[in-house]
Amino acid sequence: MKILFVSEQFPWPLDNGGAQRTHRVLEGLAGPHEVTLVAHEPTTDRDTGLAALEQLCEVVTVAELSVWRRLVQNVPRSSSHAHSLWLNKNASPTLLKRVLELCADQAYDAVHFNMLDTACFMLGREDRLPDKVIFDSHNCLSDLARQAAANERNQLKRFVLDREARALATIEQRIVERSTLTLVCSEDERDQFLAMASQACVKVVPNGATAQAPIEASPPAESRSLAFVGAMDYAPNVEGAQWFCQHVWPGLRAAESDARLYLVGRHPTRAVQALRELHGVEVTGTVNAVEPYLARASVVVVPLLSGSGTRLKIVSAMASGRPVVSTTIGAAGLGLVDGEHLLIADRPREFAEAIRRLWEDPDRASRIAASAREVFEERFTWNAIQLQLLECYDSLTAAVPMKT
Repeated sequence: MKILFVSEQFPWPLDNGGAQRTHRVLEGLAGPHEVTLVAHEPTTDRDTGLAALEQLCEVVTVAELSVWRRLVQNVPRSSSHAHSLWLNKNASPTLLKRVLELCADQAYDAVHFNMLDTACFMLGREDRLPDKVIFDSHNCLSDLARQAAANERNQLKRFVLDREARALATIEQRIVERSTLTLVCSEDERDQFLAMASQACVKVVPNGATAQAPIEASPPAESRSLAFVGAMDYAPNVEGAQWFCQHVWPGLRAAESDARLYLVGRHPTRAVQALRELHGVEVTGTVNAVEPYLARASVVVVPLLSGSGTRLKIVSAMASGRPVVSTTIGAAGLGLVDGEHLLIADRPREFAEAIRRLWEDPDRASRIAASAREVFEERFTWNAIQLQLLECYDSLTAAVPMKT
């Protein structure tokens, strides 16, 4: 099958969950299918990124407009997302133009829209696209906006977020209704989209991690250390890091003077950078690999108060064999059992107590980590997930000849 894969973000470097998922989906599709990726020019490590992607598929890139130029071009022209501030800021007119040119020039069997900021291109343009349209959601953005509104104390900001949530929900409903196939990361998201469009074809293709030798057999380098991993410019991660450092960390540090907390992830905001002023907290910024920090930590924490999709940070910890303490939202969609695969706590005191229990009972920590590793090997390796992805495609296009 000949597939046009449309992504606003060039999936390189693989330093965030979105890029990792996009790259692995491309990798899975490029085996049996002929894939063309159209995306913005990579802004970091350009030559290496282009070389890596060109080994998988044909690559077409376009220049990226500034946010202000996107707003100027989107607001007066686009009826498909004019009421969403987020889409007016993120949807790319230059990318849309190139997609329509490619569809006019080439006979694609399907177009795969990666995330909502490209999927909105289909609205009102269905007759200019291939018959088969796939929407890969990554996150239910209307749900993220609703959560942000619920947590916002400022009335004006809450009003704006409520309005944005309604606008995004309307757009998501239209896209899911018009898509041949919608891919989501969890059963929770599947239920959310089916509530919007009950007749839609929505299938779960979860997030995963690369299978590797677990490190649980060896003790952590620091017995009283924690790691929180994720892009530190992503709002739910920033919110979670601040909540943990303000409400959980002081009590832990007071009881364990040698305790260490590593906030590991790219582009930390000023709010996250300010947390390094706290005793025992290290803000790493961009790192070449998170595995050394997972190996150093005795517990991985996921203190998220909002979010959608599934958390690659938990899957990575499961793959590495480190025990996890998470909020309910942080562990949503993974199907993990509290007390068996991880510990779940939503209040600061409960969260701190869960960490202490794992610190004080290394055998229990090892059992939980080993149990989570078994679930990872069964459900969350990228090899297994790529097979699920291909089954989704095969169910739609069994009669379409494959690339030889």
